Amino acid sequence: MEVVIVDELGLRKKIERFKEGGKDKIHILSDFDRTFTIGLINGKTGVSVIGQIRAGGYLTPDYPQKANDLFAKYHPIEIDTSISKDEKIIQMSKWWREHFQLIIESNLNKQTISKIIKERPLEFREGTRKFTMSLHKLNIPLIFITASVGDMVSEYIKKEGILFDNVHVIGNNFEYDSSGKVIGVKFPIIHTLNKSEASIHKLKIYKELLDRKNVLLLGDSLEDIHMVAGFPYKNLIKIGFLNENIENNLDKFKEAFDVVITGDGDFSEVNKVLKEILD
Repeated sequence: MEVVIVDELGLRKKIERFKEGGKDKIHILSDFDRTFTIGLINGKTGVSVIGQIRAGGYLTPDYPQKANDLFAKYHPIEIDTSISKDEKIIQMSKWWREHFQLIIESNLNKQTISKIIKERPLEFREGTRKFTMSLHKLNIPLIFITASVGDMVSEYIKKEGILFDNVHVIGNNFEYDSSGKVIGVKFPIIHTLNKSEASIHKLKIYKELLDRKNVLLLGDSLEDIHMVAGFPYKNLIKIGFLNENIENNLDKFKEAFDVVITGDGDFSEVNKVLKEILD
């Protein structure tokens, strides 16, 4: 694990502005998969929430291979910083639509989702509980914007014991028939490159957020910085987890984030920044 602070003086000034506003002027925007959860397991990309569906053989026999084929095709595009954003958006939209259609055809239902969450735990980064508990004690809103299945993310957070009243999840949600079978996904579909379109305006606490214009943003991709797009923030601190292709991506991460945590690090630096803000 390495912590890269891009501009120490600039970060210090931002922290001081956060401190001046106090805890009642802060909210957190965060990605979920590989930001709150571990990015790499035994040197391989960590299992995402939606990856748990394919990992346990819960659906039709052909589903795991077809899902893995989609991952092998599109994930390299997702993390390739040499590909233009416009082209990436096209490819990510295809991936998500194709995968959700595959899930529908593979007979996923509510009962299976409950079984997956029970049998296949996620590995949260060390320090995420401390971070979330600190926010809960001070009633600071934590909003997850995820390209994964929102209902499943909520259940995993609940299972971890950190789904408090100040925690909110914006993600993709399935549509079910009367028997509980997945028959569709609600639009618009959120993928890794269009989170700027994931409207927080629909949250019940949006009016409260308008009075909390100091934003701490957490993500593991360059596109995660756009989660704040459209929100009239006053001050912004961005912390990025660089899990893969570190040598190729570090310079661009340093351009996008105030702090970059490499090597699939823990939340110690995030907790340090939060403590400095709140002290």
